[in-house]
Amino acid sequence: MTTPLAALLRAQIKATGPITVEEYMEKCLYHPEYGYYTNGYNFSTTPPRDFTTAPELTPLFGATLANWVARQWQAHGQPTPFTLMECGPGRGTLMHSLLQHLQTAHPQCYSAAQPLLIETSPHLTTLQKQTLAPFPQTEWHSTPNTQHSTPIILIANELLDAFPHSQIIQADGRIQPRTITINEADELNFTDQLNTQHPTLNTRITEHSPQMRTWLQSLPQSLLAAVFLDYGATTEGPTGDTLQALHHHQKVSVFHLPGETDLTTHVNFHNVTNALAESHPHLEALPVEHLAPFLLNHGLASLALAQAPHPHTDTVLHRLLHPTQMGTLFKVQCFTRRRP
Repeated sequence: MTTPLAALLRAQIKATGPITVEEYMEKCLYHPEYGYYTNGYNFSTTPPRDFTTAPELTPLFGATLANWVARQWQAHGQPTPFTLMECGPGRGTLMHSLLQHLQTAHPQCYSAAQPLLIETSPHLTTLQKQTLAPFPQTEWHSTPNTQHSTPIILIANELLDAFPHSQIIQADGRIQPRTITINEADELNFTDQLNTQHPTLNTRITEHSPQMRTWLQSLPQSLLAAVFLDYGATTEGPTGDTLQALHHHQKVSVFHLPGETDLTTHVNFHNVTNALAESHPHLEALPVEHLAPFLLNHGLASLALAQAPHPHTDTVLHRLLHPTQMGTLFKVQCFTRRRP
């Protein structure tokens, strides 16, 4: 079974040669006609078709992040107004839960907040506007405005893993990009030239994303605080091959139905910290922490106890907090403006 995008990629490779992993991810996720996120494949069904993010599991996740937002707002002098920016907002579920909790539990913060969603997909923007109809003050931009002067508190949940990443093969002091070609069966496949030419070499793969770095460094200087939540780790050495694909909640080959399958890599938060240290020296990077302690430190347990009994609450909490689930596999990186 093939896809229109797979046919385009095969034609391109036959015409001009192998493509890089970064180019492959870019086409699969953001091709203007056939891209996975451009068309909003995952969020076009209820429940989501291929993967379920934490905000889609429970409004408790958004309520917990609302508590984090309120703390940051208070710690930075309660600026009024301030921009509450979410990047990569899916169908708007996280912002909806967050605003709902701010409205009831932190009304002054809610009144000061100007919600702004950063979204490149027209299809997803339509879904978000439906979800956020109860909050007509919400605005949309396709990219963060670098000249934005209003203080910003930024949230990005499962955004950074969707930036196209390069894979670099290192072996015996030699470095080259990992590329994708077509095999004898006319199927997409990795070239892995170093492995083919020197099968006895100890090869290593590392990943990096120039696009993610550029995006981070172009964020407005008016950032007061930011939180990035994603699968990942912090390492200065080779990351290994973390490229993976999901289809109908199952891991599949990264070449399975290009354009109709989600592609991600694990985020290297070491690179995130370095990028913002160069461009936003006024921000202090807090230690990367696991999702479970972050959520508990911002009131998840009390929020769960306060809500009406729900048969799925235990299952949801297990998914968010257990070490074999999101509790430790998911990481949280916070940045906050340095004190004068």
